Amino acid sequence: MATLELAPSLADIKTGESKLRQNEYPGRVLILGRVAHYAVVAYALTGRSEPSRNRVFAQEADGYRTLPVTAQTEADGSTRKVRDMTTPFDPIRHYKATKHKKGLFVATNGAQTDYILEDMLKAATLEDAMRAAPEVDGIKLSEFEPAETDFTPRIASYVDLTAYAHRPTTGLGRVRRDDDSGLPIYDTWTAPSIDALPSEVGYVMQTYRGDGKPLPAFIEDPYMVPLHEDIEVATAQIWDMLPEANRAALLVTAIDLGNLAMTELRVDIHNMAA
Repeated sequence: MATLELAPSLADIKTGESKLRQNEYPGRVLILGRVAHYAVVAYALTGRSEPSRNRVFAQEADGYRTLPVTAQTEADGSTRKVRDMTTPFDPIRHYKATKHKKGLFVATNGAQTDYILEDMLKAATLEDAMRAAPEVDGIKLSEFEPAETDFTPRIASYVDLTAYAHRPTTGLGRVRRDDDSGLPIYDTWTAPSIDALPSEVGYVMQTYRGDGKPLPAFIEDPYMVPLHEDIEVATAQIWDMLPEANRAALLVTAIDLGNLAMTELRVDIHNMAA
């Protein structure tokens, strides 16, 4: 377990912003940060193919799920995007993306979200919870994604506002494939408290370093990007950093550190976020 860089320089933040802007395909992106008295978690979907871009964040009682969308022809001949109820379920593209319960907020890029949250509520660390995720429908949720996805890393973020005092209260994690052994490598980065994070700075974890065949996994430490003090402006700021040709959807959750109230903002290319 490593510690997030808690005193980044302005140059570090500018370099990080350039890194995200210049990445034509970052895959799925998690950004964790703090703005004033809010913890902020941003979750971005990008895609190279139409099926990958035809996704939105759909709200549920305890979080958000990624779901497919399709074009529907209206009576006047116009078309609009609607939730696609006919496309077969794809566990790699469609899954519980965020979940919150009892003051714990978890976001991941796969079906491991539920399992990580439940284990962390039992006082597991993020790494322990990632390692303990089960195998479901032949897919090992404790490891990187299957070969047909270029061994995509599994990434996670959490904000813990429960009463646990024996573990850090926010962090990022990743499980990736070791190219030499083929075995999973688990990495986590945490902060001792939410307040320890510098305000108006976001820490980025993503699945890919860029485009390619095979897709190059992101194996670096989290890097930093600026976050505007206004949540709506920060949402537009993050959306603007994503590659215009491949961006699909963005969900930004701001959690009030006092009363745990959540402000959730969504943007997507299908104009379905309202």
